[in-house]
Amino acid sequence: MVRRPPRSTQGGSSAASDVYKRQLLQLENFGKYFPNHELGIRFNVGIGSGAYKRTTTGGVEVSFGIYKQFDSINKILSEHKLILNTVHLHIGSGSDPELQTQAAIKALEICSKYPTVTTLNLGGGYKVARMMTDKQTSISELSESTAEELIKFEKQTHRKIQLEIEPGTSLIAMAGYCLLYTSPSPRDLSTSRMPSSA
Repeated sequence: MVRRPPRSTQGGSSAASDVYKRQLLQLENFGKYFPNHELGIRFNVGIGSGAYKRTTTGGVEVSFGIYKQFDSINKILSEHKLILNTVHLHIGSGSDPELQTQAAIKALEICSKYPTVTTLNLGGGYKVARMMTDKQTSISELSESTAEELIKFEKQTHRKIQLEIEPGTSLIAMAGYCLLYTSPSPRDLSTSRMPSSA
């Protein structure tokens, strides 16, 4: 994936166009070297949310994932007889739970466009409350809302989608301690003021 985000993708800017062309070129090259293969594509569903701007990896102003461009994707898949079996997205690290649910709904809309898709990977980024003011993502609540959408999808399409998530940070962020030992240097000791004896 291209890691350098454009300044803006509003109004079909040349920066955004260049980014998406590069990502489509990667897909094109994969098809040339591995025709008739299954693959997954990371999509950008236009929703981004992260603890900070630099940790936001979704939305129209970042270069992570292919944003729209379905006609170009379909052309490449058809030309090289590629089978899309996984839809993948990741909206950001430390993202808002409500936006994660919205992103899951949009991802299922993409799944509906491709009958060969069997897996939906929603990535990670589940926020851990490190500070008292932080709002932590409840994976159980998010799972319930996502499960509801998966059930709706199955009823409407008669297709069962396997869900994958990447909850790395949420599993280990608070699982340990950082132990430190500090020792003053001889220079610090020579310049420090020692309390005078009575």
